[in-house]
Amino acid sequence: MNRQKISTHASFLTLGCILSLAALLITLNMQPRRNPGSSQITAVMEEIRGAFPNVPTITPHELNRMLEEKQTLRLIDVRTGDEFYMSHLRGAQLPALLEEITAETSPTKTVLYCSVGWRSAIMADSMIESGVHNVFNLAGGIFYWTQLGYPIYREGKETNQVHPYNATWSDLLPEQFHPKTFSPIEES
Repeated sequence: MNRQKISTHASFLTLGCILSLAALLITLNMQPRRNPGSSQITAVMEEIRGAFPNVPTITPHELNRMLEEKQTLRLIDVRTGDEFYMSHLRGAQLPALLEEITAETSPTKTVLYCSVGWRSAIMADSMIESGVHNVFNLAGGIFYWTQLGYPIYREGKETNQVHPYNATWSDLLPEQFHPKTFSPIEES
């Protein structure tokens, strides 16, 4: 009888362990994964849209189509020179000064981008407030553009490295796009 109780008790323990392990695996599987390619960047894009509701966005798909069709547009990379030098979208330019961009009132579409769209949304918002129209923010910036497989360039040649800006924002960029070394951007 003792043996039977021990055997039954062991069976319950084994079953309990199996159920606990299954519950743990299910729980772990349900936790948000550290997948910078989708959910984290999407959350940042939503936050930017909420913070800058008056700034129209353009998706990477729309911008790529416009570039393929060779539509006339002004593509401005608002990141730092170091970030731009590491890689940028083909045809992109660095703005010398915000005033130079806002002084242009031509009907040409102006698309601004940065790492994730935050700095470019700030600049686009400022331009819109100063009366410039036809200004768009690239949703997700160069990080999302790259994650979707669109090309980036360094000195006219295609590359796969993007400046990750700093340790915090680099979490939004998959490791395969990180350079071996980079200098984080100092925030002022």
